[in-house]
Amino acid sequence: MKRLAVLSVGLSLAFAACGGGSSPTSSPTPSVGSRPTSTGKIAIVSPTAGQTVSTKGVIVKVSLEGATLVQGPATTTLRPDEGHMHLLVDGSTITLTGSLEVPTGPLTAGTHLIEVEFAANDHGPFNPRVIAQVTVRAG
Repeated sequence: MKRLAVLSVGLSLAFAACGGGSSPTSSPTPSVGSRPTSTGKIAIVSPTAGQTVSTKGVIVKVSLEGATLVQGPATTTLRPDEGHMHLLVDGSTITLTGSLEVPTGPLTAGTHLIEVEFAANDHGPFNPRVIAQVTVRAG
């Protein structure tokens, strides 16, 4: 029964942390609270700041140092050197992935904020958050 309660709490955290994207100003996780610190550092390799990209979308290429991307379902076993990427466009979660190359999908003409976050194995943020961002123009 105790395992079921832990699983239930873990799944609730994962859904709360990743469920979003319904509001352009929402973030995949509302708060970092007492979260673990990560050894990972990320950067957006491309697109670059101010770059004009296609309205068909762009592949966001990310570099990750000091940590490893993991595949598979969310888990409450958290390690500072393991996690996955969350891709957000204009504050809305586009995808949660174990890849360093992530497509944005179609973009409307205009300016967009692209963010990637290295998130923990439970889909929650590290503390401090491990985020990189770039502003691009679709047109």
